[in-house]
Amino acid sequence: MTGNPFHAILLVALSAASSLFAQAPITLAVVDPPGVGFNDPTPVAPVGGNKGVTIGEQRLIAFKYAAGIWSSKLASPVPIRVRSSFGSLPCTAKNGTLAATATPEWFFHDGPRPEFIQNDLSR
Repeated sequence: MTGNPFHAILLVALSAASSLFAQAPITLAVVDPPGVGFNDPTPVAPVGGNKGVTIGEQRLIAFKYAAGIWSSKLASPVPIRVRSSFGSLPCTAKNGTLAATATPEWFFHDGPRPEFIQNDLSR
């Protein structure tokens, strides 16, 4: 017995559809203090398609862009909350840390949770 090629193509398309149309809701919470990291007011010229006019704004635009990519690849019925900071990380002449992440301590118990700031990733 041979199968209908149309059915095989339809099955593959339906299997891929969940990742093609994934859209996990991501909320960013910028926790940098004023004047630091994502809030750095140092003026800069827009560059490479990034229209931000301060270093902090350019950082946040790039971060939102990356979060938007993740959002389009993940399927989640619950919001994903990202506590965001653009602080200094360890660096030496021979190595450096590009980024760091951790699961918050409150993730594992019913203790108080931080307040998150809703950011629109469509911009």
